[in-house]
Amino acid sequence: MADPSLGDIAVAITQLMQRYNLTMDQFNAWLTGNGMVTLTDAAGGSRTVPSAANVLRADGSNASGTWPISVSGVAGSVKSLPGDQVLQALGYRPPRQDNVPDTKAAAAYMRLGTFNCPQGGAKLALMLLFGNGYNAINGQLGMATLLFSTSNGAAQQPGSTGPFFGAATAMVFGSVGCTFMVCQNGTTSYTVYAQLPAWAGANSCSAFGDTTSGGWAASPAHVGAALPAGNYLAVQPQPLLTTSQFSTVPVPAPAYTRATAPAAAAYAGATVYITDAAGGAAIAFSNGTAWISVRTGNPV
Repeated sequence: MADPSLGDIAVAITQLMQRYNLTMDQFNAWLTGNGMVTLTDAAGGSRTVPSAANVLRADGSNASGTWPISVSGVAGSVKSLPGDQVLQALGYRPPRQDNVPDTKAAAAYMRLGTFNCPQGGAKLALMLLFGNGYNAINGQLGMATLLFSTSNGAAQQPGSTGPFFGAATAMVFGSVGCTFMVCQNGTTSYTVYAQLPAWAGANSCSAFGDTTSGGWAASPAHVGAALPAGNYLAVQPQPLLTTSQFSTVPVPAPAYTRATAPAAAAYAGATVYITDAAGGAAIAFSNGTAWISVRTGNPV
């Protein structure tokens, strides 16, 4: 996992002080003390706790030496405090956000990152902010969420080139759509891509999930109009409707090619939009066996 940024450290220290209602002087006493130290919080309460030297560890061993910190009034500056030590004392890592490049004049695939995880139901939640233009138009905004889980190690579903040991679903809020593509690098590694429309803008992605095998490693990059070769699961986000959209905005059917459409047997009665259906792009419905084009009445 990447080292925390200065912003991560600042947020963590602030939250640590707020959590225990400490003044900067009391934080300094905890940081520079040895053994057990007694702290008095801003409300006058006191508690005896292990000092920083006893509980902050960067590599699993006790910290030692002098912590260089200077305090003037209520302001202080930490000169050499590793961020992971503060985060360990806080008990959690602040959420991370990563910038995702603009698509510019043409729709393109964006690599978002890789989820390193075990089989056995390891889960990932990812949120992506994007658009399809930046012309001060309300309908150009979108926010999509992907939920992913590995299987039990034996269960599988068809991927684009072979068995896929995982499952995913997605939702999108707003008037702009996207498609997630999850590439199975192996049964313990999955890279997530998103196909975004032209002029997606300055986008942002955040994710969290199981960290047993390393967890999420962000690596946003513009990969162009085609995906790298691999075994993919296509995930079309389903729209979340606002109250006004029920009566004013048409809801598009999720779009697929014949190759990426989900198994019709799993979606009896559902409708999709097949962009390369025989006879031309068409709405299709599942009869429980195949996707039937409303244009021709035949399987797509």
